[in-house]
Amino acid sequence: MLFDRDHDHLYKDLYLRDEAPPHPGEILRDDMLPALELSKTALARVLGITPRKLGLLLAEKAPVTLDLALRLGVALGHGPRYWLGLQMQHDLWRMDQPHELKVKRVAWAKATKSAKGTKSAGVSAGTKASPRSVGATGRVSSYR
Repeated sequence: MLFDRDHDHLYKDLYLRDEAPPHPGEILRDDMLPALELSKTALARVLGITPRKLGLLLAEKAPVTLDLALRLGVALGHGPRYWLGLQMQHDLWRMDQPHELKVKRVAWAKATKSAKGTKSAGVSAGTKASPRSVGATGRVSSYR
């Protein structure tokens, strides 16, 4: 048997709970900042961000971005995935809550054929998509 009913509590969906998973700013503010014994200004200095930016995160008014996750991950030792995971859990829970979006669906234009007879994939004719990207260190890396 693949699914054991005696252990179904291990498989509960995190997003079906009544209260939101904590915002990463709440965890940083309530759990980590007191344990670090650093002021908000000192932590902002360590992270290389403005006190205002840190204040918005701690007030749960700003999300953890990739850049901030990298900074928090290095400074606090958890790694960026920890912080991005917290943000994702919070965002997914909020997305599942009833809300009204005032967005209309866009009608897609029909795909056009390029001069070579193939469908365009969003790249202008005569240009090539590069298999290189710039990493977090600013170095260009190839995925080949």
